[in-house]
Amino acid sequence: MALLFSSGCCPIPWPTTVTVTPAVAVTVTAEGSALAGADVVLARYEYHPHFAPERGARKAQGRTDDQGRFAFELVEETETSMPLMMHGVAGYGWQLCAEATGYRAALYGLPWDLAPNSTIALDLTPGDGTPCSELLGRDRLDAGLVVPPTPVPQDEPVHVAPPSPDAGEDTSIAVELPPALRAATRVVVYSFDMCEAGEGFCDGRELSFPIGIDGQVRSRESVIAKRPTTEQFTRLWAALTSPASYGGEVSACFFPRHAVAFFDAKDELVGQIAICFECNQVEAMPRLEGVPAVEDAREHGDAVMSGFSEAGVAELLKICEELGLGHCEPSAP
Repeated sequence: MALLFSSGCCPIPWPTTVTVTPAVAVTVTAEGSALAGADVVLARYEYHPHFAPERGARKAQGRTDDQGRFAFELVEETETSMPLMMHGVAGYGWQLCAEATGYRAALYGLPWDLAPNSTIALDLTPGDGTPCSELLGRDRLDAGLVVPPTPVPQDEPVHVAPPSPDAGEDTSIAVELPPALRAATRVVVYSFDMCEAGEGFCDGRELSFPIGIDGQVRSRESVIAKRPTTEQFTRLWAALTSPASYGGEVSACFFPRHAVAFFDAKDELVGQIAICFECNQVEAMPRLEGVPAVEDAREHGDAVMSGFSEAGVAELLKICEELGLGHCEPSAP
């Protein structure tokens, strides 16, 4: 027994009641009116300290009535966890998605402190886009252009106005972006801190993509936003996608304090790359060829050396300092 406690692990099973589907209602509108017959899906995903998030999320779905409304009922179940294990236990978050023929799907991450029986309003815009089945079908369910709920208390998201380039500076995109980002016409690089001040490990919890669809950045400090020049972004893109930038070890965490955001001509977010120097990891949304994913390292362990190499870290930190961002230190909060 003494050995178990001294090692930081105590595998004592404990029954716990967990929420499968929270009690939440959704109202769907389009062009100023209630939208009847819209399909709505509420999907649960898992934050887990020991392995990759679950494959095949738990989903509930329905269709809006004549008032554009659908209500999900509370569903709970009992599961066994081991709360005295060193890295804690799993936590859950939910994504709500609505779609209808002729409209782009809308995706929303439920806040961690959402009150029971709350109503979420989603407004659909005309056009074609990625359907809910694809937005919610990814391993981590964070392929949508929203910030997934975080399991630690957060201040209000900080809205950062996209900065204008300095006069005479060329900030055009000169590299050939992959199809998922090809609509991007503008790149913004951010530094921020989603963790508690002075708590580099965010209370042991895991955070995900920091930038929301409206340009909101979840941060407990002032957000710095910079437009890289064409030359800087060309180097940044090479550093993020080159095989030579990877091959290092990773830590079993992911607390990004930097992000590269891609916006289209309508100033809508089309993708982002979150960077964590503290844990030596990176993750892209949507997934991009050449950019490792956090869950790959967790699932395969030492078989996949997906962390930044020394050369990769050095180049990224150099660009970080050139842009005047914060937290430009290796392996530091």
